[in-house]
Amino acid sequence: MISSTESTNNSLSALSSAYVETQKTEDPLGRDAFLTMLVAQLEHQDPLNPLEGTDFTAQLAQFSSLEQQFAINDNLEAIKEALDSQSEPDLMQYIGKEVSGSIQSMDVYDGIASGGGSFSLSAPTSVAMAIYDENGAEVRRMNLGQLDAGDHTVIWNGKDNDNSIVDDGTYSYEVIALNDNGGYSYQLSTTVSGEVDGIVYKDGVGYLMIGSMIVNPSSIVEISQAKTAETDSAGTDATTQTTTVDEDEA
Repeated sequence: MISSTESTNNSLSALSSAYVETQKTEDPLGRDAFLTMLVAQLEHQDPLNPLEGTDFTAQLAQFSSLEQQFAINDNLEAIKEALDSQSEPDLMQYIGKEVSGSIQSMDVYDGIASGGGSFSLSAPTSVAMAIYDENGAEVRRMNLGQLDAGDHTVIWNGKDNDNSIVDDGTYSYEVIALNDNGGYSYQLSTTVSGEVDGIVYKDGVGYLMIGSMIVNPSSIVEISQAKTAETDSAGTDATTQTTTVDEDEA
């Protein structure tokens, strides 16, 4: 037959185990419940079988263990918060710096698309471009024709395949090199480079502003001090070819 003291001890042990498993800081089964049961045990113990000193000491040790669990939880939470704060990039360090990174999205605002980045061709190549909405559905496909070797800027007039202006939002895209039969050959890498002149937040996430382009800091692969405009050997400013698409095609 189990005595009232043994029953209470078993309850206290179960209480301690429950706390360790739940790890709750609100203390639904922690300090207060433990002390309440301990006091109740002392008040209602069997006079003919009083609580042994060793049993009382063991139960106080259980309470001390609970206190340590609370302290450990608090310390771990503080460490987590510190690590989280350190993992957030300091976007201000990018201001005024020259950066380059990958980009595969454009923003449409008031029917105007901006921020397409650029791609490079090592030889004349036939190129096509596909644009997708936030759900991954294709809204526009354009055949850009055969382009010369060099750098080309991605441009889209914000219209879908029906020549209607798309809704404002962010659209992803891919630029595709075509084979001789007009089929898919490989996807071209699209990049953005320039001086960071601002920071913008969308849905609580910080992005870098490079002109009209919005760039995720995680896509940055190179950063350096901003330089003045470089000139070529003839003394004229170096320029980038711009790929334009006829309005009927775009």
